[in-house]
Amino acid sequence: MKLTITWRMTLWYAAFMAVISGAVLFFISATGTRIQKAHTGERLVRAVTDNAGDLEYIRGRFRGDSLEDYEGVYILVCAPGGAVLYGSVPRGFPGLEFTPGAIQETGWDDDHYLVYDLSADIPGYGPAVIRGISPIGTITSAARSLRFLAAVIFPLLVAAALAGGYILTKRALGPLKKINAAAEAITGGKDLSRRINLSGAEDELHETARIFDEMLGRIELAFETERRFTSDASHELRTPAAVIISHCEYALTQARTDEERMESLRSIEAQARRMSLLVSRLLALARMDNGRQELDTETIDMDELAAAVIAELEPQAREKGIALSAETEPGLTFKGDRTLMARMLLNLISNGIKYGRDGGFVRVCFSRKDGGLEGRVADNGPGISRDEQPLVWERFYRADQSRSGVTADGRNVSFGLGLPMVKWIIEAHGGSISLDSEPGRGSVFSFWLPGGNN
Repeated sequence: MKLTITWRMTLWYAAFMAVISGAVLFFISATGTRIQKAHTGERLVRAVTDNAGDLEYIRGRFRGDSLEDYEGVYILVCAPGGAVLYGSVPRGFPGLEFTPGAIQETGWDDDHYLVYDLSADIPGYGPAVIRGISPIGTITSAARSLRFLAAVIFPLLVAAALAGGYILTKRALGPLKKINAAAEAITGGKDLSRRINLSGAEDELHETARIFDEMLGRIELAFETERRFTSDASHELRTPAAVIISHCEYALTQARTDEERMESLRSIEAQARRMSLLVSRLLALARMDNGRQELDTETIDMDELAAAVIAELEPQAREKGIALSAETEPGLTFKGDRTLMARMLLNLISNGIKYGRDGGFVRVCFSRKDGGLEGRVADNGPGISRDEQPLVWERFYRADQSRSGVTADGRNVSFGLGLPMVKWIIEAHGGSISLDSEPGRGSVFSFWLPGGNN
């Protein structure tokens, strides 16, 4: 049978308490016996010593003041050969060799005795051996009583340890049931907004619950982002698909001249380019999200990179009369992924062109700062309100929804994916980016990347 954590911990606790209780009872028993035996031995030695100093042999009899002073101690006076001259021993007591100065222990008739011998020169008699015998049956009796009490108390202690351990473990692991219940409710009902929210003392389980709540928050945010991303992507793909279908139907059923059919084909081409561009950007973002977009680092001349990107976007800027310019510190280089850096710069500049005023400007500036590379892309476009600025980094968000159309060649199109891609590229290189903008005063995108050098 598989035991629960509660019962496993309870049994371990009870076993531990049983071992501790058994060790304590054994220690008490052993210590008590040793102390009592030492006390009895001291009393026996004192009785023999006192009698050895008091005994006299007068008119054929042994006399002494201490012979009757020690209750429970048998005093014998023996000849050196072993014959008992005076005193008595318990009936059937085994004979022991004389060992003067040493305490002997012997067992007889379910009892124990201590024996002490002392050589003495008794006035009126001469050399003799005084033997003292003291029963230690009281010790055996106490030990038996203690064993009886242990036999009664020990099971009670184990039972109390089981009950107490179970209650304590149940109470300690109580929050775990709440965590499991919340997890099952989330799994069954798919309610990612639910939280555990444990209250009470701050311990390891409460810390675990707090981490679970944070994880659930991130999962909920990820699911919501994915749901919104899927919805927005479907919407973006549905629009050009509908246009393509509409023009195909028109060209097949209603177009009467070659010019009308050519116009439909041009519209179909533009929407197909739009869909192709959207799919390629979605795939790029997917690779970035999954960590499959590896950085192919090389030394990049920032002046050459800026000139190449500006040259590529110059035709688009010329259509709106927007002036493109770049200012870079001489010899400034950066070690990074040339393709991603070019895409980052192209997105920022094309963003300024799309949303810039006719006859305006987009300026690029690179310089060294704090041991890294600082870049700025500024324009004098309509600007972005403070409320909208945090949203520009979200996918498919467009501050100006009216500028989401597509030109005839399908290139000048906004999906709201450019700035999220810029942010990912900057962070992938270990940098950071920020936006400073006000309505009517243009926008400035500032970023910093570590490792700018000569």
